[in-house]
Formats: sequence, structure tokens, C-alpha cells
Amino acid sequence: MDIESLDMISEDHTVEELQQAEGTVVFHLTQAAKMGHTVAKEIMKLVKAGSHAPELVLSPFSLFLALALTSVKQWKEQLLDSLRLAIVRSIMLEEKRTTSAWLRTNMTRSPDTGDLLSQVIGQSCKAGGWDLIGQGLVDLGLALLDQNTVAKVDKKLRAVHNLGARLLLKVVKKQADSASSVLDPLTSRILVSKQAPQYTEALRIIVKDTATILMEKPGVVSELVENLQRLSYPSARRTLSALLPLVRFSRSLRDSLILILRKALFSRSVHTRQVATTGVMLLLKTFKISTSRAVSQLSQSSGSLSQLAVDVHRGTATSNEALCTELLGVLKRCLGQQGEVRLTLYQGIMEVVTKNPELCEGVLELVYSHVLFLWGEEGRRQRWQLDLAKLGREGEDGWVLEEPAGWFLNCVQMLVGKAQQVVGEECENLERLVVLLEDMATKYSECEVGDLGFEVTDNFDRKTKDGERRSIQVEQLLGVLEALMEYMITHGGDQAEEKSRVLLNLQRNHSALESLMVTSLQRKKGRKGEKKDKNTDKKDNKEGQGGDKTESDGKRGRTATDSTFIPPPHCFSLKGLSLILSSTLSDRLPAHQAALSLLRSDPQFSIYLVTTISSKLTQISSSLSITGDEGPQSDNLFRYLNSITSTLFNHSMVSQEQIHSVILPTTTCLLQALELLLTQFPRRKLSFLDSLTDTNPGTATEEHLNPVLVPVMKKVMKKLAAYTDRLEEEDELEIPSKLATTVSIFALLFKELDNSEGMDQVKEWIKKYMDQLETENCTVLKPSVTLLLQTVIKVKSHPTIGLELAKGLHSLTGDLDTSVQVEPDNKHVWLTNSTKDNILPLLLEHLEGMFDSCDLAISWLKALSSTSTINPTMATSESSLCMLLARQVNAASELVKTAFPLGQSMDGVLKLLVRLYTVAGSLTKHFTLRTRQNKAVVGQAKFEKLAILINNQLTKHVYNLITWLENKQKERDQQAAADRTAKHKTVDPTVARAKVLRESRYIPNLILKIETLEKDLIKLGKRIGQNLCEGNKVSISRDFRIKFSEELMDKLREDEDEESDNDSDDSADDSRIQGTHSSSNNSTALGDLTNASLNQEDPSQPPSKKSKPNKLGRKKEN
Repeated sequence: MDIESLDMISEDHTVEELQQAEGTVVFHLTQAAKMGHTVAKEIMKLVKAGSHAPELVLSPFSLFLALALTSVKQWKEQLLDSLRLAIVRSIMLEEKRTTSAWLRTNMTRSPDTGDLLSQVIGQSCKAGGWDLIGQGLVDLGLALLDQNTVAKVDKKLRAVHNLGARLLLKVVKKQADSASSVLDPLTSRILVSKQAPQYTEALRIIVKDTATILMEKPGVVSELVENLQRLSYPSARRTLSALLPLVRFSRSLRDSLILILRKALFSRSVHTRQVATTGVMLLLKTFKISTSRAVSQLSQSSGSLSQLAVDVHRGTATSNEALCTELLGVLKRCLGQQGEVRLTLYQGIMEVVTKNPELCEGVLELVYSHVLFLWGEEGRRQRWQLDLAKLGREGEDGWVLEEPAGWFLNCVQMLVGKAQQVVGEECENLERLVVLLEDMATKYSECEVGDLGFEVTDNFDRKTKDGERRSIQVEQLLGVLEALMEYMITHGGDQAEEKSRVLLNLQRNHSALESLMVTSLQRKKGRKGEKKDKNTDKKDNKEGQGGDKTESDGKRGRTATDSTFIPPPHCFSLKGLSLILSSTLSDRLPAHQAALSLLRSDPQFSIYLVTTISSKLTQISSSLSITGDEGPQSDNLFRYLNSITSTLFNHSMVSQEQIHSVILPTTTCLLQALELLLTQFPRRKLSFLDSLTDTNPGTATEEHLNPVLVPVMKKVMKKLAAYTDRLEEEDELEIPSKLATTVSIFALLFKELDNSEGMDQVKEWIKKYMDQLETENCTVLKPSVTLLLQTVIKVKSHPTIGLELAKGLHSLTGDLDTSVQVEPDNKHVWLTNSTKDNILPLLLEHLEGMFDSCDLAISWLKALSSTSTINPTMATSESSLCMLLARQVNAASELVKTAFPLGQSMDGVLKLLVRLYTVAGSLTKHFTLRTRQNKAVVGQAKFEKLAILINNQLTKHVYNLITWLENKQKERDQQAAADRTAKHKTVDPTVARAKVLRESRYIPNLILKIETLEKDLIKLGKRIGQNLCEGNKVSISRDFRIKFSEELMDKLREDEDEESDNDSDDSADDSRIQGTHSSSNNSTALGDLTNASLNQEDPSQPPSKKSKPNKLGRKKEN
């Protein structure tokens, strides 16, 4: 509640009485709005202003009133859009506030929108008003879910989507009758936008907490279940997972879902069959068998789901056993489906056995039947060697993979490990599978690459039919070797010397097989180059024949299309990688050291392990960037990611017994893992950060991570100090890269730190580190300076680092006027002549960030001033904003006087100046509007001093810079022309025109911004009676004519007549061009295209009126 409401409560009014009064006021205002009263327009104006200043509308009464007015059809759409924008802006501002001390100091904090909406919902249910706001709440929640962006999903967007989902959940929990009004439009969005995961995530959140409410109304999700086949596989998988709690409670929904899945198994679409396979496995995980007797006999049915069996046993103790038996029979059918369907089964069946261990024996029987198909009966000669010809078939367009053998064998070995824990040794199928896996691991480790049927001379070119077949077979063989490696890892490879040798040999054969493919392709490319040189003369004679051959080759080869099945690489589970990584890097048990020393002494194995984990993290990141954290469905994934990250952190930052060959790869992989966890699991940060340190988390929460972050960052800083001390050692070539990666890790953790206990300590660490840093190595310098700039913005509300760096760059580079001697003013030892070119882009990015803060503050102030609400913080914020902008003007004035080389550096400075004058112009317009209410605000904010500073310290130097640039460009063009003349070369006029336009694209825009600012300052100065342009005379007109060297003018004049019309339009839009030429000394070969049309009068046109000078001293044409 706002302050006025609290005052009323203190005056012997209870909260209930006040809420009742508010409800009455809202009712009468809503009725007045329906009758067309003008109060609705005023409310609408307030809500629109809230899109830039959220606190205007994000208060209990204002939000209640705005939501109530959504019941008025005329205002509904505008109000919902403005409320959505206000909430999005509130979330964005809070994110910005955490990274900027200046914003935290000068902009008021927005209230928690989730708590605010809960308060409004509770108030409407108690004191009345739900009939006015109910539908508005639903529409607002859906609007938040609809919020999207063309860029990748970021933290802010996920927060918006989560808020929308939580709002819909609150509506259903408070008013059960509104379930259909929530789920019906949500269902429509899931079915229409097939790739938008926020809708299925909202469904999961709603169903999870309201399953008991929805089970009484199963019809609300019946449409979604019936249309599962229309969804893409990822969307359908998320939808099925979301509906599971409801399926567990609702008998009718379960029957309907089973029927739909049965039909989906016979669909023509591969994606639909994947959906059915996933749905069956989800049911197997959900309906657990409660008896101690395992399911060991598969149903002999042809794959149909027996509804009769389900119905007969429903309600009894063994009902789930009958259902699971039937479902396992269905999965047997999947083994004869396409490769995508089989892969879905292989990657999901292990989790089924983990959730429902009683199915283990039945699943073993299922996979063993397929093992017999691929490897043959027991006793067959060389049974261990997989017949790669069985993995695919000849298709119309090439060789088609049907059996992802690597992933199948990975599934088998994981099931064997689980069965050894659950079933015991009395299972015959288990014994047979163990024998096969042991035999395969031994034989594949002992054989050479040539024994596997491949040679360097083989063709692996995917553009040919034979090469594509061999490439696919080698990839699957690599997957088989990876699955066998994981089997060794999980069955004593880190404990027994013999098995560790087998593991190393498997990895060596894996690397040799990869090298064979690469070598073969390189040899083929070399031969193609030789043939191309030899057959050049024959090409013309056989052009038609060659064309036919190319076409036929194109038909035989197959490009990567949507129908091409390419299983993911690296047939390792995260669990297996986590185990071997932990053993290799962290295990110090004496009994294991003999085996582990073999693994650690082989640098190729350690590097292969870390590289594989890095590749796996990239795959997971790509997947999670779409789906995000799916709650319980992501628990296993998070657990193993957490374990891998903890192991990498201990090895890279803490351990004193490191494997030196992989220190840099593990540090880089650690950075990748931390980015993944912090970005994709924002609600589990506390859990994984706590695993990185041994200290007690104390009072740490998901919103306040400092108690766990500071100890973690302390360990990283110790490693930073150690690397810094060894930075100059010549024999340590990797130290700069290690240090740079460690700095990036520290900066990543620093972003999560809030401005509370521990911040001062971390700030001192960073200051001490930067003071001791004396290096010119750009690999180290770039992340270090970036960290320093981030720290300054986050900690200091009045940063001066920009001015310091600008002065240092000015003193090192020199002044535009070579007669001016710039005094040395460099406060940072790492800023030198060798590093200045790398520091400038970082400084420009820093200043751009400061201008972003200024823009946010200006839009916030404009929104506040557009309402009649008196905000006491406005005057202070305006004054602070002027001071902040003045500091940026001082920094820019140093850069403007610096003789940066032409090119990217100078373009960056010009772009920054355009941004500065744009921000200054926005602030001027704001004060122009503010003076309508109070003319003293300009003096209170000291804006007139800022204007004088811009005039005196910046604008005149900008014009000097432009003149200097013109002279430099002219000198360069003359030198280039002389070089061309000496070499008897000419330049294409089109190329020359494009070059000049590219080089001069910022200058016209910059001068336009300066003139616009001067015009706005004159207008504001007249309103307050001051000369805000003091110290700067009004800009004279300047030509931004395209300048060409004399040698090109004759050629360009030939095109002048044809292009004069277009160039005339361009000239008319240019406010800087005069109607008359300057003298020949000032002219830039004015046969140019931008001014020709203005310098000639068309005799067919009537004479124009006499030009009159405008307020800026320029002539105005009527």
C-alpha cells in the first residue's frame, strides 16, 4: 500500500475497511468509465506513463484500478499493453540497478510485481471486485507469456514469462471456476506456437500446484491431449511432462492419453512416433510397480495397448504391473522404427528403470532381443565385431542410417550397471550382456584401426554415395568405442590397472579412427587440386558431359535436409563423464592410485576427456537455451552438471596436485559450465554455488548469494594472484591464457554479487589486483580492464574512470594540433603505447553503457513529469543526471582532441559523439517540458552549466576534428592517386563512391545532432531567459559533400545527369547544404552529386520567394 493508505490505517481505520473503500471507489470509477466519463482518459494517461516509470502504476490501488478498467472494452487493449510494458520495464530496471550504483542511488526501486499481484487478487476476493479484474488478470498473464524478442532468450525475458505463469497459477488457485478461462487460451497458444516453450512451462507450473482442482475438470485439457500429434516433438514432450500429475489423478484423462499414444505409434510422421515413444516412457515412470516381483515377461501382443488389461486390473494392487507389462510390449515395437524413434527410446529408457526399478529385468529382455539382431547368437565367430552394414540401408538419395549403434550400446551398458544393483546375478540376460560387453571392450582395445575394416585410402567424401556410407559407419563405430569406454569407466576403469589399460587403448583407437578420416579427406582434397590443374585444358571440350556427371553425383550424394537423421555425437552419459572426471582429477584414495596414475600420465586421454565434456556442455546449452529449467524433469541433468562443475572448480582453483597438461582446458571448461548453470538454472544458483565451497551458507538465499559467493570468489582471487606472480616467467607459455580465463570466471561470479555484505572486500581485491598488474599482454589485459570497468559502474555512483582513461589515451596518442604538447596524465601502468589500441574499444563500450543509464533515467523522468504526481526525488535525480553527463562530456572532450588513426578507432569516437549529442538533446527536451510547470528546475539541476560545458569543451573541438579528418582523408586520397598514377591504374567510380560514403557516414549525422541540440538549447534558453549557447557561436552552414579526387571527376560527371534526381532528394533532406557555392578554395570539386541539384535552377519552374534567414542564421527556403 502507498503512504496515504498507511496514514489512513493509522487513523483508526483497519486494513479491511480501507480495502472495502478502495473496492467501492474502483467500482464507481469503472462504472463512470463505461458511461464515457473523462476520468478514464486520465487513468489511461497515468498507466501509459507507467511503461517508463513503473512505480506510477505498480502500487496496489493503481494496479487494481487499471485491471478493473480492462473490463471496459474500449480501454482493454491499451491498458493491458501498458501494464505489460510497465511490468517488463520494472524487471529490466531491477536488472540494471544491480549492475549500476548510479541507478540504484537515483532511481526508486520498483516493488515486487509478484507480491503486488498476489495482494490485489487477495483483496478482490475478500473485499469484492473479482468480477471486474478476473478476466483482466488472465489476459495480463497471457500477455506476459506472449512477450517475445528476436534475440536469444535472456534472463529478463525468462523472468517475465515466469511471472506470467505464476499469475495464471494464482488465478486458478484463488478461483477454481476460472480454470477453463486460463487453460483454453493457453492450449490454443501451445498448439499454434509450436516452438515457444514458455507456454508449456506455464502449463507445467499450473498443473503441478492445481492438479487436485483440475482433476475435477479433466475436460479443460482434453483438447490438448487430442491434438498432441499436431505438436513438434520437443513441444509434445514438454506437454506430456506437464500433464503427468493430472494423468496420475484422473482416470479418464489417462485412458484418453493411452488411446492417443496408441494411435500415434502408427502415424506416418516420425516426430509423432517419437512423441508416442516418449509418452509411453513417461507413463512407465509415473505408474510404478509396488510389488517386489519384477516384470520379466513381455506381452506377446503386436504392440497395441490393451485397454482391457488396464480396465480389468484398475484399482487393484497389481494394476500398475499389468499396465507396465503392456507398455513394455509397445516399446518393443519401437526397435523396428526409424532411427529417430530408436534414439528416443535409447536415451529415455534408463531413466524409466531408475524411476521404476521393478521393470529392470523386463527392459533387459527387451534390449537383449535387439542385441541378438545386431550381434547375432552366442557362439558366432567374431561376434564382438559389430556388422556395420546392418546399421543402415540404401535409400533413394543415398545411404540412410537406421540404427544409432553407439547410443544403443550406451543404453545397454547403463542398464547392465543398474541391473547389477537391482536384479542380481540370477538373471541370464544380464550375464549374457556382461560377457558380450567385456568381450567387445577387450577385443576393440587390442585390435588396430586396419582390423576394423577401414584404411587411409578409403573414400570418406560425403558428396559421394560410397563416401557417405563409410563416414556414417565410422561415426557409429566411434560411438561404439565411446560406449565401451563408459562401460570401463563405470566398471572399475578407475580402480583396476588392467581395466584402465583397456580404457586407454579404446581411447587411442578412437583417436586413430578420427585421424584416419581426417587424413583421408586431406589426401582426397590434394588429389582434386592436382587433377584440376591437369584437366583445365579439357574442361571446355567436355562441358556438357561434365555437367551431367555433376548432376548425377549430386543425386547420389545427399545433403543435410530435414529428413536426414544425424544422431548427436559423443555417446557418453553425463553421469559417466562426471564419474571419470572426478576420479581422474580429484580421487586420492591409495587403492585407486595405480590405475589412476596410468590415466593421468597419458596427456592425450585427459585432454580428450575435457574436450568431450566441453562439447557435451555446448550441446546441453543449445538445448536449454530453448527449453530452460524444466523443474523435476531437469533434476538429473542439474545434478551431474553440478558435479562436473564442482570437480573442475576444485582442480582449477583449489587443488595443489593438478594435472598440468589440462589446467588450461579445465579452466576454460569451468568457465563454460559456470555460464551454463548461471544462465539456464537461475532458480538453483544457491545450490550449485554452495557445492563449490566448504563454508556454511548461513543466511544466503537465491536473492542474496553473497554469503556463498564471497568464499568462492576468494578462492578464485587467490589463483589470480598466483598466476599474476608467474606472468613474466618465460617457460610458462600458457600463464596469460590461464590468467585471462580465471579473470573471466571472477567477472562472471562478480555479476551475481549484490551491494551488501562482502562487496567492499571484493572491491578491495579487484583494486589490489589491478594495481599490481603490469603487463602489455592483450590476452590478459582485455578481461582485466573489463572487470575493472564493471566494478566501477557497480560500486561507484560517481565514476571517473572514463575521464582517466581518456586523458591517458590523449597523452599517449597525441593531439590533433601537433604544436600542442600534451602533458603525461596516465594513472594506470597497464595503459601504454602497446596497449592503447586495445583499451580504446573497452573505453568506448564503457561510455556507451553510461549513456544507456542516462537514456533510462531521462525516459523515467519524462514519464514522471507527464503526470500531476509530485515526486520529491525528481529534482535530485535531475541534478545527478546532469553531473553524470558532464563527466562523460569531459571524457569525450579528451577523445575529440586525440589524433586517433583513421578507421575503426576514429569511427568509434564519432559514433560515441553522435550518441552523446542525442542524449543531451533528449535531456534538453525534457527540461523544456518541465519548465511549463516550474522554470526553476533548470537552475536547480545546474543544466545551464552542462550546456556551457558542451559548448566550450566539446562542440568547437568537434568541428576541429571534422576539419582534421577532411585533411587526413584528402592527403590519403592524394597519396593513393599518386600511387595509382605511378602504376598506371584506374579506379572504378562505383567503388570510389562506396568508399567515400563509408568513410563519411558518421559526420553528417553528427553535425545534424549538434545543430538539433543548439536549436533546442535556444528554445529552452528563451523560455527561462538565459543564453544556454554562451561560449559558442551558432554553427555556420557546412557542406557534407562527397569529396572526390580530381582524376575521378570527369568520369563521375558522365553519370551526373542520370542520377541528379535521386541526388537532389538526398540534398533536400540534408539540412547542412547551402544554396550557393563557396569560393573555389573551399569547394570540394563541386561537380559532386549531393549539391548539383540545389545549385541549378530549373527555368521551367516559377521563381521562388526571397529566402529569409531563420533563427539560426541560415537561409530558409519557402
